[in-house]
Amino acid sequence: MRRSVLGVLIVIHVGLTACSSNHTLTPEDYAIFNSLIHALFFDSITSSRYDLASEAEPQQIIVQSQIFGAEQASKDATQPRPPLPHRVDPSLKGFLLRELPGVEAALVQQFIVRNQKPTVVSDSFDVGVNVVLLTVDSLRAVFESEYDGWQAFYRHYPRSQGILELSRPAISDDRSRALVYAGNQYGYVEGSGWYFLLERDGERWVIVQGALSWVS
Repeated sequence: MRRSVLGVLIVIHVGLTACSSNHTLTPEDYAIFNSLIHALFFDSITSSRYDLASEAEPQQIIVQSQIFGAEQASKDATQPRPPLPHRVDPSLKGFLLRELPGVEAALVQQFIVRNQKPTVVSDSFDVGVNVVLLTVDSLRAVFESEYDGWQAFYRHYPRSQGILELSRPAISDDRSRALVYAGNQYGYVEGSGWYFLLERDGERWVIVQGALSWVS
């Protein structure tokens, strides 16, 4: 994948909101996360297609513990800090309908609704390796501990894929298709974020389309 040097993607974290039970992630959500993580970081064909990390088959997966809520985020490519939770852009619906030709408008609308409020991720992953959940404050502490924040990060979390950010998945009424965002930053100018359309295949979910949101 061709990369443009945009600097580190930074999303300003504003107003953390406590999540009600209406925003709790379900076992079906985690099944989608598990399939997505396996495809992006452990399946050689899919991982090379989307190129979200430099580490082949990482020994641990680092996930931001809060997933994004509504409103457009600010970006600051000048500060050497980790990525923070994204927020849904009001123009997202048009972007997804254009870039994912197979997606239904109803699924896109459900995605936007499901991601209006921030949601806290719990330790419910099953991907074959250890999954570490990091809060925004924990990430800041690591990156501000010394001049080279990414060097400090990999000293704390060796053989990891970087920092993964997820959205709440939207799932079609017949439970056969899902729409989810995944972004992974693994260096100051190394990372990308994608919206993925998935289809259910038995107990797993398979990526059928991807739309690139950002790249650094």
